[in-house]
Amino acid sequence: MSTNGYQDAAVLIALHRCDGEFGFPLIVRAESEYAHGGQVGLPGGRLEPGESLENCALRESEEEIALPRAKVKLLGQLTSLPVPVSEHLIHTFVGLTEDDIHLQPDSREVKAILFMPVKKLLSRDTIHTGEFATPRGTLADVPYFELNEHHIWGATAMILSELKALLLDLG
Repeated sequence: MSTNGYQDAAVLIALHRCDGEFGFPLIVRAESEYAHGGQVGLPGGRLEPGESLENCALRESEEEIALPRAKVKLLGQLTSLPVPVSEHLIHTFVGLTEDDIHLQPDSREVKAILFMPVKKLLSRDTIHTGEFATPRGTLADVPYFELNEHHIWGATAMILSELKALLLDLG
């Protein structure tokens, strides 16, 4: 448990080349009663007792999308993000993987795996604003990323916005 009363969780942005494009996997979560069921997010989950945040991100990615942790070189960490609706404090790690990875969704947790090309993330026309139903049933006008027919909003959009800003700063 983090110091603010939220449950620690970790996610992974696993950069790699797929079909000639550099990017990272996103997941469509399986439908459930869980606050984020059916939404697009990054592979990851809750911290287990005695586990490091880094290991949590790697373990959850291995469980959810069959990404072998031995093929991931962690590069750094983004800003930790509190998510009030699920009472989680999300710690985001960025890693680089070998190009020959084959990802497979765990059908209990993941409906589909998407690929977000970095070029698309950095595009000016990727971010939009729209109305979404929150887990509490209220409508909110929020920014979101669009990837094919999928809308990426909430905490994941905030994480991707930070990644986008960092990559643009690098030039």
